[in-house]
Amino acid sequence: MRLGYPYGLYERIRLQIYLERNLAKIPIIFITAHGEVDSAVHTMKHGAVDFLQKPIDENRLDKAILSAVSKDMDYWKKKKDSRRIKANYDSLTPREREVIELVAQELTNREISDRLRISERTVHTYRSVGMDKLEVKTVLQLANALEMIKN
Repeated sequence: MRLGYPYGLYERIRLQIYLERNLAKIPIIFITAHGEVDSAVHTMKHGAVDFLQKPIDENRLDKAILSAVSKDMDYWKKKKDSRRIKANYDSLTPREREVIELVAQELTNREISDRLRISERTVHTYRSVGMDKLEVKTVLQLANALEMIKN
């Protein structure tokens, strides 16, 4: 989207904030002839990829565009991964979820078995099945997956 005259920098910043609050994140590159440090800082804090002043350096613009595309691809990959992980999480039984949540808190099988009043072998089975369903191998990956689901 290109906004030029009669839209000033203030209106563009308001548009950026509106998009940030109401729509999917889209990469934004600000190009202006009348930039100020405060405006640049504000736009960058709200997710702008870059803030360029005219006259435009073509190499810097190319780098900004590549960065914007890369960030957008990363965003959509994370979104897709998060939907897949959420679907996998939803496939867990209530007991598997309970065990997995405790595993993510770094409790041992013994501590989980004491807390849930089930055998360690049963904990091991629920832990194994749950981690397989979530497609994770380590407790750190599990914690990251659960964090992704909650955000």
